[in-house]
Amino acid sequence: DEVDTVRMEVAQSLAGVPLDQVSPEQARALENLFKWYLGILEIHADMPETQLQKGVFYVERGDLPSAEAAYREALLLNHQLVPAYLNLADLLRSQNRDDEARQLMLEVLQFAPDNAPTLHSLGLLEARSGTPEKALEYLGRAAALETDGSRHRFVYAIALHDLGQPQEAVKQLQALLRQLPRSEDVLLALANYNAELGRLDQARSYARTLTEIAPGNKAYGQLLEQLSKP
Repeated sequence: DEVDTVRMEVAQSLAGVPLDQVSPEQARALENLFKWYLGILEIHADMPETQLQKGVFYVERGDLPSAEAAYREALLLNHQLVPAYLNLADLLRSQNRDDEARQLMLEVLQFAPDNAPTLHSLGLLEARSGTPEKALEYLGRAAALETDGSRHRFVYAIALHDLGQPQEAVKQLQALLRQLPRSEDVLLALANYNAELGRLDQARSYARTLTEIAPGNKAYGQLLEQLSKP
């Protein structure tokens, strides 16, 4: 395409395409496109957002060392660019460098203590690291700060259940359901967790609602049938 913005969008969209899985002609075309794309970014290399964009591109290409370098350059240019911290932390976690990832997110909390995505990511890291009290603290703070969407609150509820507090998980899910009365994820969790707690009437009620929302879902029908057995 003659329009640069279109070509840049295409380069970003196709960054994850393995060149060894396309025809030689397509591979050459993609290589040329990627080279051109990086050249355009290099013109604005002194901008932290450009380095962040480069990092995302390199991750898609599987070039993790270059991605890490780009994210770190973005942070040198703007030491409060939260997305660069989070992307770099994700990259480090993918390489089992949890301690480095944790330190990055703790740095964010020093200047942005109420940044919900950072608290959420830190909570997930602590859960994987086997420190449930810290995990629930961070996930709970992220959930309390959430104003748009429901992911942080839902994940917090699931973590409460998985880390040994099923009754508190049910309370959190019930509060979330009042806002999202047709959320299948929330209803399914409530059905399962109430069944685990022996609250079969409540479990059946949630399962029945699921079958009404999605009558074609066989799994919901089977769940209701199972919960209705004497």
